[in-house]
Amino acid sequence: MSPTYLRLEIVRVLRVPQLLIFTVVMPVMLFLVFANLFADNRLGRVSAMAYTMQSMAAYGRSAPRCSPPPRSPSSGGSAGTGSCS
Repeated sequence: MSPTYLRLEIVRVLRVPQLLIFTVVMPVMLFLVFANLFADNRLGRVSAMAYTMQSMAAYGRSAPRCSPPPRSPSSGGSAGTGSCS
């Protein structure tokens, strides 16, 4: 990821502070809830807490690729179709 793109994304999120609830607070809260619910469980040699963290990270990485593309104002419709490939 380029530093310019990263800076633009940070500025975009800070423009609307309500987005921080869904981008920072909500994932942390969900991790804490699931990590505490399954703290004593193990999946083979892996603790459930580590498995939950890795699962949430994988979902966070793949979710933007599976979302539909933004609408193009000039074409009046969708700019294409989203795909998860």
